[in-house]
Amino acid sequence: MPRACVRPGRGIHRYLLPVLMPTPVSTDCLLAFASELAYRIEPNPDHPRAAPHIPRSAPHYDDVIVGEPTCFLRGEDKIDAAFVAEMPDDTVVVSFRGTLPPFGAPFWSWVEDWLEDFDIDPVPWTVAGQPYGRVEHGFDRAVLELWNDIQGVGPLTTDDSAFAEGEEELTLGDERRTLRGGIRHALLHGGIDWSTKTGILVTGHSKGAAATYLAASLIRGEPDLADVPVRVACFASPYTCDAAFLQAYTEAGLEDATVRYQNVDDLVPFVPNYLISLPLRLARWLDPTSTASTKATWTWRYVTIGHLRVITRACDIREGTGAYWRALLRIVVDLLTLQVGRIADAHSLVYDPDASHPTGRYTTAVCRASAPEPVRLGAEAGVVSR
Repeated sequence: MPRACVRPGRGIHRYLLPVLMPTPVSTDCLLAFASELAYRIEPNPDHPRAAPHIPRSAPHYDDVIVGEPTCFLRGEDKIDAAFVAEMPDDTVVVSFRGTLPPFGAPFWSWVEDWLEDFDIDPVPWTVAGQPYGRVEHGFDRAVLELWNDIQGVGPLTTDDSAFAEGEEELTLGDERRTLRGGIRHALLHGGIDWSTKTGILVTGHSKGAAATYLAASLIRGEPDLADVPVRVACFASPYTCDAAFLQAYTEAGLEDATVRYQNVDDLVPFVPNYLISLPLRLARWLDPTSTASTKATWTWRYVTIGHLRVITRACDIREGTGAYWRALLRIVVDLLTLQVGRIADAHSLVYDPDASHPTGRYTTAVCRASAPEPVRLGAEAGVVSR
Protein backbone atom coordinates (compact mmCIF):
# COMPACT_ATOMS: atom_id res chain seq x y z
CA MET A 1 0.00 0.00 0.00
CA PRO A 2 1.35 3.48 -0.80
CA ARG A 3 2.47 5.26 2.32
CA ALA A 4 3.90 8.64 3.17
CA CYS A 5 2.64 9.46 6.67
CA VAL A 6 2.61 7.27 9.75
CA ARG A 7 0.11 7.66 12.59
CA PRO A 8 0.08 5.48 15.72
CA GLY A 9 -3.07 3.55 16.42
CA ARG A 10 -3.76 0.94 19.13
CA GLY A 11 -0.27 -0.45 19.32
CA ILE A 12 0.37 -0.56 15.59
CA HIS A 13 1.46 1.95 12.95
CA ARG A 14 -1.24 2.89 10.50
CA TYR A 15 0.07 3.88 7.09
CA LEU A 16 -1.93 6.58 5.37
CA LEU A 17 -2.25 7.33 1.70
CA PRO A 18 -0.46 10.51 0.62
CA VAL A 19 -2.77 13.43 1.30
CA LEU A 20 -4.37 14.93 -1.81
CA MET A 21 -3.04 18.34 -2.82
CA PRO A 22 -5.37 21.11 -1.59
CA THR A 23 -6.74 23.89 -3.78
CA PRO A 24 -5.39 26.49 -4.06
CA VAL A 25 -1.87 25.09 -3.93
CA SER A 26 0.45 26.82 -1.48
CA THR A 27 3.61 28.50 -2.70
CA ASP A 28 5.80 26.12 -0.71
CA CYS A 29 4.01 23.16 -2.27
CA LEU A 30 4.84 24.51 -5.72
CA LEU A 31 8.44 24.99 -4.64
CA ALA A 32 8.59 21.36 -3.51
CA PHE A 33 7.42 20.45 -7.01
CA ALA A 34 10.06 22.79 -8.48
CA SER A 35 12.73 21.04 -6.41
CA GLU A 36 11.54 17.73 -7.82
CA LEU A 37 11.63 19.10 -11.38
CA ALA A 38 15.30 20.02 -10.94
CA TYR A 39 16.03 16.28 -10.73
CA ARG A 40 14.40 15.91 -14.17
CA ILE A 41 16.92 18.13 -15.98
CA GLU A 42 18.58 16.17 -18.77
CA PRO A 43 20.80 16.90 -21.77
CA ASN A 44 19.31 17.23 -25.23
CA PRO A 45 20.07 13.90 -26.98
CA ASP A 46 19.62 15.34 -30.49
CA HIS A 47 21.81 18.43 -30.10
CA PRO A 48 24.82 17.92 -27.79
CA ARG A 49 25.53 21.66 -27.83
CA ALA A 50 21.93 22.52 -27.07
CA ALA A 51 20.71 23.60 -23.67
CA PRO A 52 19.56 20.87 -21.29
CA HIS A 53 15.83 20.67 -20.74
CA ILE A 54 13.04 19.29 -18.55
CA PRO A 55 10.58 17.00 -20.37
CA ARG A 56 7.13 18.57 -20.48
CA SER A 57 5.77 15.20 -19.34
CA ALA A 58 7.53 15.58 -15.97
CA PRO A 59 5.12 15.61 -12.99
CA HIS A 60 3.81 19.08 -12.08
CA TYR A 61 5.58 20.77 -15.01
CA ASP A 62 2.56 22.90 -15.89
CA ASP A 63 1.86 23.68 -12.22
CA VAL A 64 5.29 25.27 -11.84
CA ILE A 65 6.57 26.45 -15.21
CA VAL A 66 5.19 28.94 -17.70
CA GLY A 67 6.88 28.75 -21.09
CA GLU A 68 10.33 27.21 -21.37
CA PRO A 69 12.73 27.06 -18.42
CA THR A 70 16.41 27.88 -18.80
CA CYS A 71 18.26 24.80 -17.56
CA PHE A 72 21.88 24.26 -16.59
CA LEU A 73 24.06 21.14 -16.30
CA ARG A 74 27.59 21.94 -15.21
CA GLY A 75 30.56 20.83 -13.17
CA GLU A 76 32.64 17.70 -13.54
CA ASP A 77 30.48 14.95 -15.06
CA LYS A 78 27.56 17.44 -15.08
CA ILE A 79 26.87 16.92 -11.38
CA ASP A 80 25.53 20.45 -10.79
CA ALA A 81 22.11 21.37 -12.16
CA ALA A 82 19.50 24.11 -11.83
CA PHE A 83 16.82 25.89 -13.78
CA VAL A 84 15.26 29.35 -13.98
CA ALA A 85 11.60 29.65 -14.96
CA GLU A 86 8.64 31.97 -14.78
CA MET A 87 5.76 30.68 -12.63
CA PRO A 88 1.99 31.07 -13.05
CA ASP A 89 1.78 33.40 -10.02
CA ASP A 90 4.00 36.09 -11.64
CA THR A 91 7.11 35.05 -9.74
CA VAL A 92 10.39 33.63 -11.03
CA VAL A 93 11.77 30.41 -9.57
CA VAL A 94 15.41 29.38 -9.33
CA SER A 95 15.55 25.68 -8.46
CA PHE A 96 18.70 23.67 -7.69
CA ARG A 97 19.04 19.92 -8.04
CA GLY A 98 20.20 17.91 -5.08
CA THR A 99 22.82 15.18 -5.00
CA LEU A 100 22.38 12.58 -7.71
CA PRO A 101 20.62 9.42 -6.50
CA PRO A 102 22.67 6.18 -6.52
CA PHE A 103 20.34 4.63 -9.08
CA GLY A 104 19.37 6.22 -12.37
CA ALA A 105 22.61 8.22 -12.72
CA PRO A 106 26.04 7.26 -14.11
CA PHE A 107 28.06 5.65 -11.33
CA TRP A 108 31.06 7.98 -11.50
CA SER A 109 28.85 11.05 -11.70
CA TRP A 110 27.17 9.89 -8.50
CA VAL A 111 30.58 9.37 -6.85
CA GLU A 112 31.79 12.83 -7.94
CA ASP A 113 28.61 14.42 -6.60
CA TRP A 114 29.00 12.82 -3.18
CA LEU A 115 32.68 13.76 -3.05
CA GLU A 116 31.70 17.36 -3.74
CA ASP A 117 29.21 17.20 -0.85
CA PHE A 118 31.94 16.03 1.51
CA ASP A 119 34.35 18.82 0.59
CA ILE A 120 33.44 20.34 3.94
CA ASP A 121 36.26 22.82 4.57
CA PRO A 122 35.10 26.48 4.71
CA VAL A 123 36.10 29.00 2.05
CA PRO A 124 35.48 32.77 1.87
CA TRP A 125 32.27 33.85 0.14
CA THR A 126 31.97 37.24 -1.53
CA VAL A 127 28.95 39.13 -2.87
CA ALA A 128 29.44 42.15 -5.13
CA GLY A 129 33.10 42.11 -4.17
CA GLN A 130 32.39 42.31 -0.43
CA PRO A 131 33.23 39.64 2.19
CA TYR A 132 30.17 37.58 3.12
CA GLY A 133 31.49 35.07 5.64
CA ARG A 134 32.53 31.51 4.88
CA VAL A 135 30.68 28.62 3.27
CA GLU A 136 31.24 24.91 2.67
CA HIS A 137 33.67 24.48 -0.21
CA GLY A 138 31.68 21.90 -2.17
CA PHE A 139 28.54 24.03 -2.18
CA ASP A 140 30.55 27.14 -3.04
CA ARG A 141 31.96 25.43 -6.12
CA ALA A 142 28.59 24.07 -7.25
CA VAL A 143 26.78 27.41 -7.01
CA LEU A 144 29.49 29.38 -8.79
CA GLU A 145 29.58 26.80 -11.59
CA LEU A 146 25.89 27.45 -12.19
CA TRP A 147 25.83 31.20 -11.50
CA ASN A 148 28.71 32.41 -13.64
CA ASP A 149 29.05 32.62 -17.41
CA ILE A 150 31.46 30.09 -18.90
CA GLN A 151 33.51 30.12 -22.07
CA GLY A 152 33.03 27.33 -24.55
CA VAL A 153 35.78 25.45 -26.35
CA GLY A 154 35.09 26.78 -29.82
CA PRO A 155 32.87 28.91 -32.03
CA LEU A 156 29.32 28.11 -32.98
CA THR A 157 28.87 26.52 -36.39
CA THR A 158 26.00 26.25 -38.83
CA ASP A 159 25.27 22.82 -37.35
CA ASP A 160 24.59 24.33 -33.93
CA SER A 161 21.20 25.87 -34.66
CA ALA A 162 19.82 24.58 -31.35
CA PHE A 163 22.44 26.02 -29.05
CA ALA A 164 21.89 26.97 -25.45
CA GLU A 165 19.82 29.91 -24.33
CA GLY A 166 22.24 32.73 -23.55
CA GLU A 167 25.06 31.26 -25.63
CA GLU A 168 26.75 33.69 -27.97
CA GLU A 169 29.98 34.08 -29.88
CA LEU A 170 32.80 36.29 -28.72
CA THR A 171 36.26 37.09 -30.03
CA LEU A 172 39.36 36.69 -27.87
CA GLY A 173 42.25 38.00 -29.94
CA ASP A 174 42.30 35.89 -33.08
CA GLU A 175 40.17 33.13 -31.53
CA ARG A 176 36.41 32.84 -31.74
CA ARG A 177 34.83 31.13 -28.78
CA THR A 178 31.40 30.82 -27.21
CA LEU A 179 30.08 32.32 -24.03
CA ARG A 180 27.33 30.42 -22.26
CA GLY A 181 25.37 32.35 -19.70
CA GLY A 182 24.70 31.09 -16.19
CA ILE A 183 21.86 31.74 -13.75
CA ARG A 184 22.87 35.39 -13.47
CA HIS A 185 22.62 35.77 -17.25
CA ALA A 186 19.20 34.10 -17.29
CA LEU A 187 17.87 36.48 -14.63
CA LEU A 188 19.31 39.66 -16.11
CA HIS A 189 19.31 38.95 -19.84
CA GLY A 190 16.88 36.07 -20.28
CA GLY A 191 13.95 38.15 -21.44
CA ILE A 192 12.12 38.29 -18.10
CA ASP A 193 9.86 41.34 -17.80
CA TRP A 194 10.57 42.29 -14.19
CA SER A 195 7.92 45.01 -14.22
CA THR A 196 5.31 42.23 -14.13
CA LYS A 197 7.02 40.04 -11.51
CA THR A 198 6.38 40.06 -7.78
CA GLY A 199 9.54 38.31 -6.64
CA ILE A 200 12.16 35.59 -7.00
CA LEU A 201 11.66 32.23 -5.27
CA VAL A 202 14.78 30.13 -4.63
CA THR A 203 14.39 26.46 -3.80
CA GLY A 204 16.13 23.09 -3.75
CA HIS A 205 16.41 19.76 -1.97
CA SER A 206 19.50 18.35 -0.19
CA LYS A 207 22.58 19.78 -1.91
CA GLY A 208 20.18 21.97 -3.84
CA ALA A 209 18.86 23.32 -0.54
CA ALA A 210 22.38 24.27 0.52
CA ALA A 211 22.76 26.16 -2.75
CA THR A 212 19.68 28.30 -2.10
CA TYR A 213 21.28 30.50 0.55
CA LEU A 214 24.33 31.22 -1.58
CA ALA A 215 22.22 31.93 -4.65
CA ALA A 216 19.89 34.23 -2.70
CA SER A 217 22.87 36.25 -1.48
CA LEU A 218 24.15 36.62 -5.05
CA ILE A 219 20.72 37.63 -6.35
CA ARG A 220 20.33 40.23 -3.62
CA GLY A 221 23.78 41.57 -4.50
CA GLU A 222 22.78 42.35 -8.11
CA PRO A 223 21.99 46.09 -8.46
CA ASP A 224 19.50 45.46 -11.26
CA LEU A 225 17.52 43.11 -8.99
CA ALA A 226 17.78 45.20 -5.82
CA ASP A 227 14.07 46.05 -5.76
CA VAL A 228 12.87 42.50 -6.47
CA PRO A 229 11.84 40.64 -3.29
CA VAL A 230 13.67 37.33 -2.77
CA ARG A 231 12.35 34.38 -0.79
CA VAL A 232 13.91 30.98 -0.03
CA ALA A 233 12.08 27.74 0.77
CA CYS A 234 14.27 24.64 0.85
CA PHE A 235 14.05 21.00 1.87
CA ALA A 236 16.55 18.81 3.77
CA SER A 237 19.26 21.44 3.86
CA PRO A 238 22.66 20.49 5.30
CA TYR A 239 24.74 22.98 7.25
CA THR A 240 26.21 25.38 4.73
CA CYS A 241 27.45 28.70 6.15
CA ASP A 242 29.12 30.26 9.17
CA ALA A 243 27.96 32.96 11.59
CA ALA A 244 29.50 35.78 9.55
CA PHE A 245 27.51 34.66 6.50
CA LEU A 246 24.34 34.51 8.60
CA GLN A 247 24.94 38.06 9.84
CA ALA A 248 25.37 39.41 6.30
CA TYR A 249 22.41 37.34 5.11
CA THR A 250 20.26 38.81 7.88
CA GLU A 251 21.37 42.37 7.16
CA ALA A 252 20.34 41.84 3.53
CA GLY A 253 16.80 41.01 4.68
CA LEU A 254 17.07 37.36 3.62
CA GLU A 255 16.96 35.53 6.96
CA ASP A 256 13.36 36.61 7.60
CA ALA A 257 12.44 35.48 4.08
CA THR A 258 13.94 31.98 4.41
CA VAL A 259 12.26 28.78 5.58
CA ARG A 260 13.78 25.32 5.63
CA TYR A 261 11.85 22.08 5.98
CA GLN A 262 13.44 19.17 7.81
CA ASN A 263 12.04 15.65 8.05
CA VAL A 264 12.48 13.64 11.24
CA ASP A 265 14.70 10.59 10.59
CA ASP A 266 16.60 12.56 7.91
CA LEU A 267 20.33 12.67 8.63
CA VAL A 268 21.36 15.23 6.01
CA PRO A 269 20.14 18.34 7.93
CA PHE A 270 22.65 17.49 10.70
CA VAL A 271 25.77 17.39 8.53
CA PRO A 272 28.52 18.44 8.12
CA ASN A 273 28.58 19.86 11.67
CA TYR A 274 27.43 16.70 13.40
CA LEU A 275 27.68 12.93 13.29
CA ILE A 276 29.57 12.16 10.09
CA SER A 277 32.04 15.05 10.20
CA LEU A 278 32.96 14.90 13.90
CA PRO A 279 35.01 11.65 13.74
CA LEU A 280 36.73 12.94 10.61
CA ARG A 281 37.58 16.26 12.23
CA LEU A 282 38.80 14.53 15.40
CA ALA A 283 41.12 12.32 13.35
CA ARG A 284 42.51 15.35 11.54
CA TRP A 285 42.95 17.21 14.83
CA LEU A 286 45.00 14.35 16.26
CA ASP A 287 47.16 14.13 13.14
CA PRO A 288 50.68 15.14 14.29
CA THR A 289 51.37 16.76 10.90
CA SER A 290 48.48 19.24 11.30
CA THR A 291 49.35 22.89 11.85
CA ALA A 292 47.44 25.30 14.06
CA SER A 293 45.87 26.97 11.03
CA THR A 294 44.63 23.72 9.52
CA LYS A 295 43.24 22.63 12.88
CA ALA A 296 41.33 25.91 13.09
CA THR A 297 39.91 25.27 9.64
CA TRP A 298 38.79 21.74 10.51
CA THR A 299 37.01 22.88 13.66
CA TRP A 300 35.15 25.67 11.88
CA ARG A 301 31.52 25.82 12.99
CA TYR A 302 28.67 26.09 10.53
CA VAL A 303 25.28 27.47 11.56
CA THR A 304 21.70 26.95 10.42
CA ILE A 305 19.88 29.44 8.21
CA GLY A 306 16.22 30.48 8.14
CA HIS A 307 13.07 29.47 10.00
CA LEU A 308 12.93 25.74 10.75
CA ARG A 309 9.82 23.65 10.09
CA VAL A 310 10.15 20.03 11.20
CA ILE A 311 7.98 17.38 9.53
CA THR A 312 6.90 14.57 11.85
CA ARG A 313 6.25 10.96 10.90
CA ALA A 314 2.55 11.86 10.82
CA CYS A 315 3.28 14.60 8.25
CA ASP A 316 2.47 17.31 10.77
CA ILE A 317 4.69 20.40 10.79
CA ARG A 318 6.26 21.66 14.01
CA GLU A 319 8.29 24.82 14.57
CA GLY A 320 10.65 26.10 17.24
CA THR A 321 13.72 24.94 19.15
CA GLY A 322 11.89 22.01 20.72
CA ALA A 323 11.09 20.57 17.31
CA TYR A 324 14.76 20.72 16.35
CA TRP A 325 15.95 18.88 19.44
CA ARG A 326 13.27 16.21 19.05
CA ALA A 327 14.44 15.68 15.47
CA LEU A 328 18.04 15.39 16.66
CA LEU A 329 17.06 12.86 19.33
CA ARG A 330 15.13 10.86 16.74
CA ILE A 331 18.09 10.64 14.36
CA VAL A 332 20.42 9.61 17.20
CA VAL A 333 18.04 6.77 18.10
CA ASP A 334 17.83 5.77 14.43
CA LEU A 335 21.62 5.61 14.19
CA LEU A 336 22.03 3.65 17.41
CA THR A 337 19.44 1.12 16.29
CA LEU A 338 20.91 0.94 12.76
CA GLN A 339 17.75 2.14 11.01
CA VAL A 340 19.63 2.72 7.77
CA GLY A 341 16.62 2.20 5.52
CA ARG A 342 14.45 4.56 7.53
CA ILE A 343 17.13 7.26 7.45
CA ALA A 344 17.65 6.92 3.70
CA ASP A 345 13.94 6.91 2.89
CA ALA A 346 13.29 9.92 5.13
CA HIS A 347 15.53 11.99 2.87
CA SER A 348 13.28 11.35 -0.13
CA LEU A 349 11.57 14.46 -1.46
CA VAL A 350 8.68 12.63 -3.12
CA TYR A 351 6.80 9.40 -2.61
CA ASP A 352 8.56 6.18 -3.68
CA PRO A 353 6.28 3.10 -3.84
CA ASP A 354 9.29 0.75 -3.72
CA ALA A 355 10.80 2.14 -0.51
CA SER A 356 10.89 -0.01 2.61
CA HIS A 357 9.84 2.87 4.88
CA PRO A 358 7.46 5.82 4.41
CA THR A 359 8.79 8.32 1.87
CA GLY A 360 7.72 11.60 0.38
CA ARG A 361 6.91 13.34 3.65
CA TYR A 362 8.49 16.58 2.40
CA THR A 363 6.09 17.01 -0.50
CA THR A 364 3.14 15.39 1.27
CA ALA A 365 3.39 17.53 4.40
CA VAL A 366 4.07 20.82 2.64
CA CYS A 367 1.15 20.28 0.25
CA ARG A 368 -1.33 19.61 3.05
CA ALA A 369 -3.93 22.24 3.82
CA SER A 370 -2.72 22.26 7.45
CA ALA A 371 0.79 23.38 6.51
CA PRO A 372 1.84 26.77 7.95
CA GLU A 373 1.50 29.82 5.77
CA PRO A 374 4.70 30.56 3.84
CA VAL A 375 6.88 33.53 4.64
CA ARG A 376 5.51 36.40 2.58
CA LEU A 377 7.41 38.31 -0.04
CA GLY A 378 8.44 41.93 0.14
CA ALA A 379 6.98 44.65 2.31
CA GLU A 380 4.23 42.41 3.72
CA ALA A 381 6.90 40.51 5.62
CA GLY A 382 9.01 43.54 6.43
CA VAL A 383 11.75 42.20 4.19
CA VAL A 384 14.27 44.84 3.29
CA SER A 385 15.19 44.90 -0.39
CA ARG A 386 18.63 46.35 -0.96
